[in-house]
Amino acid sequence: MAEAENRAPQARAVLLSMAAVATVFVAARVYGCSRILRRRLYVEEWLCVLSLAIMWLNVSFMTTGFFNGLGRHMIALSHEQQVEAKFWFVVGTPFSVINLAVSKMSVVSLLCRIFQPGELHKAAMWASVILCLLGFLAVSFLAFFGCKPIRASWDPTIKGAKCIESIQYVQYCYFAAALSAALDLYFAVYPAIVFHRLTCNWRKKLTLSIMLGMGVSASAAGCYKTSRLEANASPDFTYDVTYLIIWTTTEGSLMLISACIPTLHPVYDRIQDVFRRLLGRATPQDDLANFDQEVDQPQRRMGGFWTEKLDSIVRSISSWTTTTTTANTSTVQTRTLEEAATITRPPPIIWYTNIVKSTHGLRSTSREATAYRPESYHDA
Repeated sequence: MAEAENRAPQARAVLLSMAAVATVFVAARVYGCSRILRRRLYVEEWLCVLSLAIMWLNVSFMTTGFFNGLGRHMIALSHEQQVEAKFWFVVGTPFSVINLAVSKMSVVSLLCRIFQPGELHKAAMWASVILCLLGFLAVSFLAFFGCKPIRASWDPTIKGAKCIESIQYVQYCYFAAALSAALDLYFAVYPAIVFHRLTCNWRKKLTLSIMLGMGVSASAAGCYKTSRLEANASPDFTYDVTYLIIWTTTEGSLMLISACIPTLHPVYDRIQDVFRRLLGRATPQDDLANFDQEVDQPQRRMGGFWTEKLDSIVRSISSWTTTTTTANTSTVQTRTLEEAATITRPPPIIWYTNIVKSTHGLRSTSREATAYRPESYHDA
């Protein structure tokens, strides 16, 4: 019975597993960008690495807490164990929540690089993420400095201590957690909204929407985590807070994974290339090292599933035309891609090209496929 009432082994397994999976995805992303595409790491890659480092700090502190009383009923712990368990929870809380904000910054940076939204929209996305970060910093501050003296934050037996009411702290947590889940959902739905407006095959829309919309899973985890926030004020704190820790770490891990998935095409093709070579079906022309060849040379590479999906979009761009209405004559003019190259903001269909260029390192000799390549996409 006592073992059944101990959630610590389950929690440790989940935390370490989620952190390990996130590490694999981040490592694959960095490997694909630096070793396969041979380009510099963009801001979003560095933010992913930073978020992963913060996640492992959180997992380390929380795992230590689970070895020292977290996950067990308060009544089954001595006073020293109760103090030790809550101490490690308080220490790990800032890392667990700040990780959520940093991973969102990585997603926003990727979305802005791919879709190039208007200045107002871009500012709104960054402002919302910064607001989320400030909310989590407030939660972290209250976790540490909500009591005077500070030690009373994890040792309630200190006489004369003055602490913020538990219900007030939970209300701050509700605000920060709800904002986090809402942003996860928006960043997942935003690409689908953009793709829905484009006139192309629905399968292509669905494929890319799924690739860039995996953050829905992080939003779902965030919503469930929000329902567990009352554990912060529970009399049986060390036991009830277990699922809150699990789902907070899960949300951060899923956010990191969803941020990495759209950029893993080079790694997918490299793996497929290895399997084809093992099966004896590959040819020297299939070598993915040709990613680094000169622009004026024909490109030869594997046609993986995601690659074919994205490349088919690029091939369709050459025949695409855009219709604009001039302000002076109110006449409709049709411009080819070469003629539209002078437009300051690229038409929506070029976002497809940006996805291929930014995540797969595509180098095409076609003038149509390179007309809109932003300066930020130039390899270092």
